Amino acid sequence: MSKIIFYRLSVIIASVVFFLYLLPLFAAESATETTTPNLGLQISKAWLRPTVSGQTVTGVYFQLTARQAGKLVGVESDGLKAELHEMSMQGDVMHMRQRAEIVVAEGETLQFAPGGLHVMLMGLTRPILVGQQFTLHVLFQADQQEGVLRIPVQAVASHTSVRD
Repeated sequence: MSKIIFYRLSVIIASVVFFLYLLPLFAAESATETTTPNLGLQISKAWLRPTVSGQTVTGVYFQLTARQAGKLVGVESDGLKAELHEMSMQGDVMHMRQRAEIVVAEGETLQFAPGGLHVMLMGLTRPILVGQQFTLHVLFQADQQEGVLRIPVQAVASHTSVRD
């Protein structure tokens, strides 16, 4: 009798663990798009890399589509330093630089992805775990107006869970 109960309990625990492991992937796939109608800016597929103990920085990635020309002039995150960054390779050397602004043409879609444009979050004091969510404030200027997008960002184990 006790072997049957142990077996059933083991199956239930394994199922719960498996579900919790996959939950962030489903959450990332169902993430909603964020749009500012007055500025014509849309951000989708936002995600960030989880961190480990002692790690003080991580990257945030997303897709940005502009329905009208403008520029991304900054990012903010509650309690953390956030900067626009661009990474590029020149030969065998990786270069990372902060960007004061990123100009976006009307109808253009920019990919903020590893190895290119991204938002760098700095000053982490504890690990970011898979499944945690953060809010990123994106400052965008267009037609003499400025808007702030508040984007929910999901920590996922792999960026492949938020691709097209």
